[in-house]
Amino acid sequence: MAELNVFSAALNPEVWAPYLQDVLMKSLVSFEIADTSLKPELNVGDKVHVPYFIELTAADYDPGNAITITGVTATDDSIDVTTKKIAPFYIDNVQELQAKPEVIGKLSENAAYKLRDAIDTAVLAFVSGAAVVFGTSATTDYVTGTTALTSMTATTANIITMFSKGAKVLQEKYVENANDWIAILTPALYQIITEKVANTGGDLADRVLENGFGGRFMGFDLYVSNSLPSGYFYLGRKAQISLVLQQDVKMEIKEVSDKLGRNFIPWVVYGAGALVQAKKRYLAVKCTV
Repeated sequence: MAELNVFSAALNPEVWAPYLQDVLMKSLVSFEIADTSLKPELNVGDKVHVPYFIELTAADYDPGNAITITGVTATDDSIDVTTKKIAPFYIDNVQELQAKPEVIGKLSENAAYKLRDAIDTAVLAFVSGAAVVFGTSATTDYVTGTTALTSMTATTANIITMFSKGAKVLQEKYVENANDWIAILTPALYQIITEKVANTGGDLADRVLENGFGGRFMGFDLYVSNSLPSGYFYLGRKAQISLVLQQDVKMEIKEVSDKLGRNFIPWVVYGAGALVQAKKRYLAVKCTV
């Protein structure tokens, strides 16, 4: 009986919720690269409203003549916070008798990773929605335009040029650089960069840390993720895609009426989006490896 009491204490939701949150936040790429500042704006409901002004224009001034004041137009942008995800699992009392508390920990960790993948996929889906797409036309390499552009093929021979041309496009689009330009890459593209860096005497092999960070290359902090939309990667300012966690991961533990066991239900509520002005500060790079 004493052993059961010890195990039951380990099943307390208040024990596992912080553990789940810690695993999730340390592994989320989107938590590191996204803008999470909008959460306080969501007091009630399921939508964050962010008003913004249409850009002003510069005009000539003619001394002695009246100045024409142009109207200021405000409009509304918003992010829906409507995604609810769970990653449930069941533990039977018979298993509880024979298992160690670490089993719950392993299952909870796996649940946190599943929720991580769902959140990262939701956030990084907005990479392809950038205002500027960077790819290849029939006649000119490394041009900007619409999604009709074809993909570039990344190799160790052209990866430096690809990044330098991308930086040039960002500069031409007046994207500010406060030492916060980042690239979000697939593992295959990151491997090309590590090979290129190694061939020039550098080393990124030991730089993948928490939240997918993978070192620095060509003036960009690198992040690695499996959750990018197919055929795209991200170049631009950090924190341009928004993530609103309305409810951090919680653990519900419920008795099952017709079974000798409990359901463990980790859950989270969130929303992701890219605001109109933010979409102008990064590139959707069409690229294959």
